[in-house]
Amino acid sequence: MIQSPQGTGASVLAPDTPDPPAWTELGDSGVAVRPDYPNGYLLRREDGTLVRCMTDREGNYVARDGADVWRKDGVWIQSSSAGGHRRAGARRPRETRARGGNGSTRPASAEQPASPPVGASSYPWPDPADITSPSAPEPYPLELFPDAARAAIDEYAAFGQQPLPLVASSALAQMALAAQGLADVARNEHLVSPCSLYLLTVALSGERKSAADKQFGRAVRAWVRNERENRLDEYRRSEAMAADHNSRMEGVKTRIKRLASKEDEESLKELERLQARLIELKQNPIVPKPLPTAAHEDVNPASLAHAVGSGWPSSGLFSDEAGAVIGAQGLADESATSLLSLLNILWDARDFIPTRKQAEVVPVRGRRFSCFLMLQPALLPKLIDKGARVVF
Repeated sequence: MIQSPQGTGASVLAPDTPDPPAWTELGDSGVAVRPDYPNGYLLRREDGTLVRCMTDREGNYVARDGADVWRKDGVWIQSSSAGGHRRAGARRPRETRARGGNGSTRPASAEQPASPPVGASSYPWPDPADITSPSAPEPYPLELFPDAARAAIDEYAAFGQQPLPLVASSALAQMALAAQGLADVARNEHLVSPCSLYLLTVALSGERKSAADKQFGRAVRAWVRNERENRLDEYRRSEAMAADHNSRMEGVKTRIKRLASKEDEESLKELERLQARLIELKQNPIVPKPLPTAAHEDVNPASLAHAVGSGWPSSGLFSDEAGAVIGAQGLADESATSLLSLLNILWDARDFIPTRKQAEVVPVRGRRFSCFLMLQPALLPKLIDKGARVVF
């Protein structure tokens, strides 16, 4: 289910999914299935028992233990992990039950494992890994990408000879930046979150990190450049109106100061009028319309919060040389925690009102933010020292 972010004015891209989801009958097999957020699907056999499933590339429903497979029409087949596929059209055998001495029934065999309790998690979390220790790379799941994205990643990886995860991460970062301002993802009625992404790529010098980022970021940079040119006149007008508004406020304040010490009736009436005018100006501020700015790089906590709060509502922290971020004031010892906490708040699209900045603060509301940092292995320990050493 995809919902538009509140306050963005974007249209809803897909209808709400009923809560709880309705069962869908699979042909005339007596088998039904429904979504089971966030665990895949819940399949109801013809005997009423429940099985948690995922779908394979052909759209078949595969039990979590891999022992059973149901075709899209609900016909049961036996998977290869359980001894080869049965012929098409075969029905799943029911359990053979023996009658006990007291008249009760019990399973005669335990060939089929019991289904997990409804509501239990089917995704066991792996043990955390130390990202400072080398480990054998796992195959990158490129097959999970949409066809257009997979073709672009394959083509550029073959052309540029960069590692596939590096190229795919560059593509994912730009996809998140392009989509995050248009829609949120609702796993159910209550679990709604942005589709923003935070990515970290570690690569040696010479692996052409910048080239991959430049290639997949061309469209976003071209859009930003064109939109800034198209909106420049409107921005300048709004900036001039804001400056005029501020000048009027300062003028009213100056006149109030001059009359503050006077007690005659005429001065008091004028002072009352000026005070009402100052309240009116304060209650109707004029803010310059922001120009699109897709990416920030050289930041500290205060400057990033101000830029995000007053700037374009969809942006990110992007750098193909993350040393510029790590070496900046933003990750100095005294402000590292503040920056990392701010990044967590921005990813979750929570409201944030800075209070430590000496100048006038800008509330951060309704923003969408992604982060993509590319760095060399020698810089990784410096980043790890600012946060956790283990990841899931």
